[in-house]
Amino acid sequence: MLLILSVATLPVVVGVEQGYLSFHPEVGVGLISEYLRGVFDGTSFRYVIEEEHLFRADVHSGYTGGFGEVLSKFFPFSAAMTLVCGMIALPIAIPAGMVMRRARGWVKHLFGFLTLIPDFAFALLLQLSVVLIYQRTGVLVAETATFGEDRAVLLPALTLLLLPLVYLVRQTSHQTRSILTEDYILTAKAKGLSHRLIHARHVFRNLLPFIRAELHYITSMLLGSLFVVEYLFNLEGMTRLLYLLGYQYPLLVNTLFSLAAIYLLTYGALQMTVFALERGLARD
Repeated sequence: MLLILSVATLPVVVGVEQGYLSFHPEVGVGLISEYLRGVFDGTSFRYVIEEEHLFRADVHSGYTGGFGEVLSKFFPFSAAMTLVCGMIALPIAIPAGMVMRRARGWVKHLFGFLTLIPDFAFALLLQLSVVLIYQRTGVLVAETATFGEDRAVLLPALTLLLLPLVYLVRQTSHQTRSILTEDYILTAKAKGLSHRLIHARHVFRNLLPFIRAELHYITSMLLGSLFVVEYLFNLEGMTRLLYLLGYQYPLLVNTLFSLAAIYLLTYGALQMTVFALERGLARD
């Protein structure tokens, strides 16, 4: 909590004055104190719209609203995107990584290329591909951005999936190769156990603790990509509150707390997914 309260003060605490770096911690302390006092009287849960065209066209400039109204509108979508994409990535990446360890030729090169693409470039590539397909065929395979009632979902989901999926496949592939050199695997082969049984009973089971240790990193990647995805696809999510309404300390703090809640929800869901895989697929 203190970390979020402190980070939110940085835009006004640290700056440049007459070409020199300036630091005003007393300003940050004042903002934090004012926010904590406002928690009890409700003023810390208000925001101001200074330019109506940036956020809501149905209200006048100077409109003051409650954070609860934007939370109920934006939080569910952002949380659902990260939760669903994370829970899709895990069951796909683990078997794919086990298979990818033997990949050769163009498959290996294609996967290597995907590891080099940043999420924003992948998003732009998807949007361009949809536009080209529409120009050639007249068929709109997916919305390239959210405009009015036409909400983009497919392309943002694919973009959000890219980094964690590629990372998990690559790491799982490396870990699978390492596990297959262990003595107990060689013993299982010597006993005549089938390739499928060895992978299901021994390799998969020993991959899960490794996957569990990576969940914090996977969740961080999902949340980091969420910023890019919601901006490029014009999505109504929590991250738009970080740039559309200007610097408002209470709004920034509340938004960061909301993103932290999304992080915890996503991490918890991924933990439950790994637990379900352990119970359902890694048993003897």
